[in-house]
Amino acid sequence: MKWTRREVLWTSAVAVVLTLGAGVAMFARYGDRLTLPDGLVATLLATISESGSGNCPTDLSQLYSTGEVTVFNEGAPQDCGADDGAICALYKLTISIAPDTWGPEEDEGLDDDVGELNAWVAIRAPDEAALCSNRWMILDAGGEGLGWAPSFGKTPLGQVDLDNDFYGDDMIYDYNQAGYVTVDVAWGCDPSDGTCPSAMEGWLNDPKQGAPWTQGTGGTGPLGVVSRTLALYDWVYQNSGNRRLCAHAQSAASGRLFTALSRYGAEDLFDTVAFDGGPVWAYMPWSCGIDDGDLGARPDADQGTSGGGAPARNMDCMMSGTGPDLACAVTACTQGRPHDGLDLGSNVLADADFDFGDLDVIVVMGGADDSGAWRQVPLYLGDYADGPDQAPWPWRTRITANQVKVSQGLCNPTVNDWRCDHWDESNLTSFYGWAFEQDLKDAPHATAQDAGGAQVMQSMMLSSCELTP
Repeated sequence: MKWTRREVLWTSAVAVVLTLGAGVAMFARYGDRLTLPDGLVATLLATISESGSGNCPTDLSQLYSTGEVTVFNEGAPQDCGADDGAICALYKLTISIAPDTWGPEEDEGLDDDVGELNAWVAIRAPDEAALCSNRWMILDAGGEGLGWAPSFGKTPLGQVDLDNDFYGDDMIYDYNQAGYVTVDVAWGCDPSDGTCPSAMEGWLNDPKQGAPWTQGTGGTGPLGVVSRTLALYDWVYQNSGNRRLCAHAQSAASGRLFTALSRYGAEDLFDTVAFDGGPVWAYMPWSCGIDDGDLGARPDADQGTSGGGAPARNMDCMMSGTGPDLACAVTACTQGRPHDGLDLGSNVLADADFDFGDLDVIVVMGGADDSGAWRQVPLYLGDYADGPDQAPWPWRTRITANQVKVSQGLCNPTVNDWRCDHWDESNLTSFYGWAFEQDLKDAPHATAQDAGGAQVMQSMMLSSCELTP
């Protein structure tokens, strides 16, 4: 008999009730979805509250495998080679999602054929005491998924260079200095750019045909990708002592994280999430330059990115299910043709839940972001000024949360160019904080590469993500 994710969670919850031991954190995450007496749910949730009840490490050699994530250097992680005073370890992982483990809540079987994927993570902390007392924060880069420090700091995973002109690694350094434990996720590694430690070569996919995180999906598309991503996030959550995480997710990573929240019910893993260059994956056909789908034509299709390029190739690779050494067989997105997988991966067309409860949500968009992500974000936050006449706009997609804060450099009210038609405060009605930030005016899609972009993101994160869980 195939078990759905809900049945798996129910079994785990029963174990919690019987043991009230190591499994109690699973009840903290999923208790609100279980059919149990309200008093019992409230008692259990009050007992564990924010403190967590799992096993947190007392040193960086103690991170352990979970049901979906195997640690191959368990007990003996690779040293990062960091020389900035932080403690740091590199962990070598393989993610495997069994068909009966979990899946998107609308249909747990949609990810059944997804293949396994390797990853590395760099865990950094100011000292060992922080591992069990302070908040853990994930940083997940979009694009090829090479890691936050390699992508936006141009430094090897786990290392920082405070003297270069890139600022992603500076963010990690500053978070560690402030006491946070950071988890930098690398799905791939490019030995040619100087940011790939020798220990990682041969384990991670080299991004030749498509981003490494898109490979081996078995044709499950974005949902298979998100299942693997969520498994890694859950691994971090469990190793942190089952305490709610904070997270940065950029571009495609923002799509992965948003999908995990809205279609997998993962919001209970997190305290604060910050999206930059996104969240994307609201309506994928627009990213392919397709104007005759369910939502009609792209707003201002003649402005900015018209579709294609690396994002389109990545979408095709997700739907192809080919290995890292094979060309991605599906070419629908790169050729601007409709495909069922594009609709399936579009969160505004799905039976998704956009109420994120007590989660704090941050959205940051740079004024020089020419990726086309600016078309996706308003689908989550509110509505366009008018909307295409031919499009049946599903405005149930406005997200709600404890806080939704937006900072952007796209629409300067004193200039009021064409982008303000879609980024004016009066049109975006679901959030509780809004600001045009001059420091974001020149920030590109890779927001953290820019000094102003990194500063704004870090300031917003620190205003919401409390150091002590």
